[in-house]
Amino acid sequence: MADERPGIRELDQRIPFLLSQLGTYVSDDFKRRLAPLDVHPRINAVLVALAGTDGQSQRQLSARLGLHRNVMVSLIDTLEEQGLVRRKPHPDDRRAFAVTLTDKAGEQIGPIIRGARADKGMPPIEMSDADIVAVAEYIHSMLALSPRQGMPPPGEEPVVLNILVGDAAAGQQYFAAKCSTCHSTTGDLQGIATRVPDPKTLQNLWVSGGAAGGRGRGAGGGAAGGANPRAIIATVVTASGEKVEGPLLRLDDFYVAVAQPDGTVRSFTRRDGIPKVELKDPLEGHRKLLAELTDKNMHDVTAYLVTLK
Repeated sequence: MADERPGIRELDQRIPFLLSQLGTYVSDDFKRRLAPLDVHPRINAVLVALAGTDGQSQRQLSARLGLHRNVMVSLIDTLEEQGLVRRKPHPDDRRAFAVTLTDKAGEQIGPIIRGARADKGMPPIEMSDADIVAVAEYIHSMLALSPRQGMPPPGEEPVVLNILVGDAAAGQQYFAAKCSTCHSTTGDLQGIATRVPDPKTLQNLWVSGGAAGGRGRGAGGGAAGGANPRAIIATVVTASGEKVEGPLLRLDDFYVAVAQPDGTVRSFTRRDGIPKVELKDPLEGHRKLLAELTDKNMHDVTAYLVTLK
């Protein structure tokens, strides 16, 4: 069996952690599927929102999707240049524009079905005009229904959660006991609340150890990417005594792969724990902490960190 990092067994059994990993997998797969279409996830989010409720203003779209209005203006400009939406005078507000979809009956999807993006791996499909209209209407109907699943009923104001409900003094004590051996409020965390002013982002940042998410055991650096200070470093010791070290890409009972400085990947078949794998995880402390961290601890530390301006 492979050597286990302290606390990782408990972490892999925690439902919140598993759900966060599932979210990472879904997000990465979603981006991969959108890539051949040359569509950014934010662009897709705007199209989905309009498919559900066409004619929203840019301000309404910004609030619904949680995007800054300047970002939304840029997204709508892009969609308008691509011919996917158009701005019209808003019927209820002369100062605003209503954003509407242009593809009502397959006007935009039709050329794609017929091969307009064959150079990007989408071969043409033989389909009649009537079938294209039916496909477009079906897609619109699905998009209109899907975004509301799990959301408040239309028209209700979005709920803004206040996570600053902890005890800052208790958070300071917890930090001194659990975090101060690796972090310092006069060193790496000095002014952290100024650098990360959003409390929710700050909480996610410190709980994860500053990691932006990963693929569990293989969340190290990429073979062709730059050095990642948070990558798990693996040392593979073969039966002959050869040692191969590098960012861990994958590890299970049957296989281990590590990235090399020249961009290549060294992989080894494992059997009965051979070759031996030694791991050095810079986030080991955070992973161990997750096994014992309570909601109160989390809220208390966050309440303390937001005072570090």
